[in-house]
Amino acid sequence: MSWTSSFVTFSGLSVLWTLFLWGVSRWLVKGVYSVSPLALPILVSLFSITALYHALSNNLPYLGSYFFFFSALIITIFTDATTLLISRYVTIYAMPIGWLLSNMKLLPITPLESISGSLVGLLILATVRYVSKKLLGKDGLGQGDVDLLCFIGAFTGPSGCWITLMTGSLLGSLFGIIYFIAAKGRRDILLPFGLFLGMGAILYVLFQKQLTSFFLPAY
Repeated sequence: MSWTSSFVTFSGLSVLWTLFLWGVSRWLVKGVYSVSPLALPILVSLFSITALYHALSNNLPYLGSYFFFFSALIITIFTDATTLLISRYVTIYAMPIGWLLSNMKLLPITPLESISGSLVGLLILATVRYVSKKLLGKDGLGQGDVDLLCFIGAFTGPSGCWITLMTGSLLGSLFGIIYFIAAKGRRDILLPFGLFLGMGAILYVLFQKQLTSFFLPAY
């Protein structure tokens, strides 16, 4: 099978898997009204699944682990983008799977890196929530965002957790500026930060060397 036909075939399977993940996401937030369009999460889903396959098609052990990781992230992207909710079933409850996969050498990080990645995610965003609560009188982040970064750290380690946070923050800031301009200065905009954390984690897996050299040049 040629590269072109293989790409077309897997792209078609990506569409079917995206529809399945969308169905799972709707089940997890059943009864909650959708508040945002689906265009961006669908594009992210199709890009990430197809790109993952072609990036890791020669490394099958990691491919399976990251396929699970991407699927959980895509469900989170769907739920957060449309309802501003993040289900713990695909974040904090799935976090030990990352620890287990690292122990089975099915991830390119050690079990210690996997566990410490979760702890780093917890420490960073829990601190942000605490400080914003003290200074602003309200939570700057939802608990779901904290859970999500802990989950991401289990699959990427401490450095991946940090780079994901930086990448997601940059994406969120860029999107927020564009949305602010398009909305003609409205200040009551709620951005789904989990969406951008998920995108940051996907980009980290696909472009780990490039993002690491950018954010951690001495690493």
